[in-house]
Amino acid sequence: MNEEELLSSLVLLADDTVDFLSDSRKWERECWVCTAFLSALQINVSRSNLIKPTIEPPDVIYQGANFEVFVVLDQGRKLHDDWKKLSSLYKSAETLNDVMEPYKSPKKMSGVEVVEFLKPTLSKKRESYARRNISLSDIDVLVYLNFKEHTLDLSTPFPELDKLQQQGGWRSLSVYGNSFCRVLYAEQSAPIFLCSHVGNTISIVPE
Repeated sequence: MNEEELLSSLVLLADDTVDFLSDSRKWERECWVCTAFLSALQINVSRSNLIKPTIEPPDVIYQGANFEVFVVLDQGRKLHDDWKKLSSLYKSAETLNDVMEPYKSPKKMSGVEVVEFLKPTLSKKRESYARRNISLSDIDVLVYLNFKEHTLDLSTPFPELDKLQQQGGWRSLSVYGNSFCRVLYAEQSAPIFLCSHVGNTISIVPE
């Protein structure tokens, strides 16, 4: 592949991603997060196994799990805007040097820091649901961590179970990132495939 072809492929990738991040494809994105998370748990799942509820929440239903999918980014990032800017950059580029950026090593985060990062989003969602009189007791939160500037230090511990449960109300709370996934906690009423993975950090090796 020559330089011109590579630039063209970058434009196609950026445009496809911009389209994928549009409001009209919200359900597809939620299915993608659920499928990726379940696959990391060694659960074979296809799109046909995922059910779209008639009333939200949840976003996605699978085998008794009522997944409510949240996306958490590095502070100040807007994913759709990021890809729109990349698309414009690739389209205006004449050489690969025009799109190259110096590599910046992501900062290591501990398990405790990851949970602290989640708290503002979880609190905001919990308050929103409370105003709408929506019960959280059968909702399984699945947070997709799309970090660009941070990465989890896999050797660090996460907070104890009881401290996480004090975040209040959710039946279970799981996280899926680009390098790991983990079921942070699950009540006894949660699906067994979530309960059985509580407390295990699963490293994800990029394909």
